[in-house]
Amino acid sequence: MKQLSQRELGTVLAALRYWQAYRGVMSESMHDIETDGGTLTPLSNTEIDSLCESINAEQPIPTAVIEVNGGAIYCTRSNVPMRVVVLDADLESSDEEDHRQVGDKTYYVLDAVMTEQAEPGQDGIDQDFVQRVVAQL
Repeated sequence: MKQLSQRELGTVLAALRYWQAYRGVMSESMHDIETDGGTLTPLSNTEIDSLCESINAEQPIPTAVIEVNGGAIYCTRSNVPMRVVVLDADLESSDEEDHRQVGDKTYYVLDAVMTEQAEPGQDGIDQDFVQRVVAQL
């Protein structure tokens, strides 16, 4: 999902509040958008309040921690779902099948999509670990 700018965020929040206040006078085409042509149940005012609060809440900066051990990538963990691509120019101790040409250079590539909670020492999402690392920097 795209990170909204402050202006975009303000517009979305204002639109939600406007929608909440004036939904009784909306056009049929707007109702069709809200319900995806009648297939969805519209959000209640309480649900819109909760959505506005969650949008307004401070979101963590997407952060990936990449652990290297002996010159090799050991583990990657993030605080939110994300894709992490590491280009390593040191090809000596990597499998050739993991080499990729990017521009005019050949790299060992680690391409990790992190969407699941990490087990200790494994790639994935580990908010507590990332928060501890960032707090110590």
